[in-house]
Amino acid sequence: MSDIKLHKEHGLNPTVTACYFCGGEKNEIALLGAAFKEKAPMHMVINREPCDKCKAMMRAGIMIVEMKNGTSNSVDDMSSRTGNIYVLKEEAVEKMLSPGKMKDETLRLRLCFMDEETTEKIGLKEAVGTHELNEKGDVVEKEAKDNNGQQPN
Repeated sequence: MSDIKLHKEHGLNPTVTACYFCGGEKNEIALLGAAFKEKAPMHMVINREPCDKCKAMMRAGIMIVEMKNGTSNSVDDMSSRTGNIYVLKEEAVEKMLSPGKMKDETLRLRLCFMDEETTEKIGLKEAVGTHELNEKGDVVEKEAKDNNGQQPN
């Protein structure tokens, strides 16, 4: 374990780590101490290691993180994310992207950042809410539910 230099005002200066990809909590606490000059925010992205949920999505297929239009060059700015994440089969991405560096990197990383306009053009917006990850990390069809969240008879 390494020594932590305490912050003069905030001591250990803890923060809950957030996932770079989805922005969700990673169930980890980082003790920043004096390494962070100000009071640490409640949640903070400290690395690009995906959370367990994003790892499962990447195992299931290629994860598409949707960005607000006009912000696709600012992937490190969490406020440029729409919150929509799609998982596509590798075969679909193979057909969708033209041969080249972008396609190769997307398949290697199992990840692509894409603006809203593009996700709409290729039909991802229409498919929202039809599938989800189960406990095992498999992509499955969502069960139909009525307006009260109950399964229909």
